[in-house]
Amino acid sequence: VSSRRPGAFSDEDVDILQELAEALSEGFQRMDDLGALEERNRVLEKEVAERRQAELELYEAKEAAEAANRAKSTFLASMSHELRTPLNAILGFSQLMQRDQGLMVGQRENLAIIARNGEHLLAMINDVLEISRIEAGPAMLQEDAFDLHGLLEELEELFRPRAHERELLLLCERAEDLPRYVRTDGGKLRQVLINLLSNALRFTEKGGVTLRIEHGGGRLRFEVEDTGIGIAPEELGTLFDPFVQTARGPSIQGGTGLGLAISQQFARALGGRIGVRSRVGEGSVFSFEIPIAEATGEEVQEPAPP
Repeated sequence: VSSRRPGAFSDEDVDILQELAEALSEGFQRMDDLGALEERNRVLEKEVAERRQAELELYEAKEAAEAANRAKSTFLASMSHELRTPLNAILGFSQLMQRDQGLMVGQRENLAIIARNGEHLLAMINDVLEISRIEAGPAMLQEDAFDLHGLLEELEELFRPRAHERELLLLCERAEDLPRYVRTDGGKLRQVLINLLSNALRFTEKGGVTLRIEHGGGRLRFEVEDTGIGIAPEELGTLFDPFVQTARGPSIQGGTGLGLAISQQFARALGGRIGVRSRVGEGSVFSFEIPIAEATGEEVQEPAPP
């Protein structure tokens, strides 16, 4: 006869009840976890939808910006033609009139002012067009073989009258082993050097400007050093940004602030990068290094006859 009282649980019954309670607790916990997972899924779905909407808006904004940029380039190209035609006529007639031996001194000076300002305006138009082309896509390298010594002599002939007029010394120091014929984009190299030399002369009031060219390891190193007004340290960081000029720039001579930006883009296309060091009141040194391949005289194409 069992000694267990009626209604009492045995140890086995208690174990079973505990197992059932644990199973129920685990079931409720799983239901809570499932609910949290469903809530998390809803949150993720909302985040994905918001991200897709943001990506769509970004794509639409990108398309609109590219369309606006294309429209700007088309407008600038059209306007450049409209501006250049009458401007070239002004320059041409001013040059013809300056040849008139019967002009009085005052008239000759007035014509010179017209010619100088016309040339300055033409240079500004060309700069704006060039930066517009660069914004439309990276500058492409067009390699050719050319006479490096001839290029340097051309630059000396181009800038020596300007230096002489301002009573400045212009020097060109070449390495003894400088190759005569090289292969790279001669047009872009020429433009970079013209921009750097022009700036150096413009911001130099006394002393002079020196162009140095070194050669070694299949590379050319160029330095343009001046004894000019120098550049403040806080201006160096934005010096190569488009439309940026130094504090003294506009007071010395007007410009677009595009020359250095264009030069930096061309230097990068050539495989280098323009660096600068400067001290206010002492001058500046602009330098860059580019890879080149030596060429022969037979590879140099003669310019087409006019």
